[in-house]
Amino acid sequence: MRLTGKEIQHIKELVKRSKKSCPMSRALCNDMFDTIEALQQENEQYDQDRIAMQQLWGEECEEYIKLQQENEQLQAQVDEWKHESQCHMDIAVEKYKEVERLQAQNGAMVEALKQARMVLKMFNSLGGLGYNRHRWMKEVLRKIAEVLGE
Repeated sequence: MRLTGKEIQHIKELVKRSKKSCPMSRALCNDMFDTIEALQQENEQYDQDRIAMQQLWGEECEEYIKLQQENEQLQAQVDEWKHESQCHMDIAVEKYKEVERLQAQNGAMVEALKQARMVLKMFNSLGGLGYNRHRWMKEVLRKIAEVLGE
């Protein structure tokens, strides 16, 4: 129970008036009242400090919560980027495999065209197949040379 300043003053006055009936010395009573006042002031200071700490920690807790939420959002964004980059890597790997397959296929087609050109040249050199076929073979050989880059 907290005594107000008026209550303390009133009790001090009662002690002064009842000096004869009070077995304690006046000095002892004054010391007790001074101690009570000091303890009350100390309690007030503790209350003020407690309120200040609650406000401070409350603000820091709010800031911590905000930072934690921001961290979670950033982590979710990083996870999304990881997923997207993995998808892009999967696509790149598939494209690379397709390029390798097409390069191998291209090499095989170049070899097939070279062999076809050789067969057509031999067939053309035999002659006697008529003018229309001769012109057709020259055109095919020209296209083969064009495709092969020769």
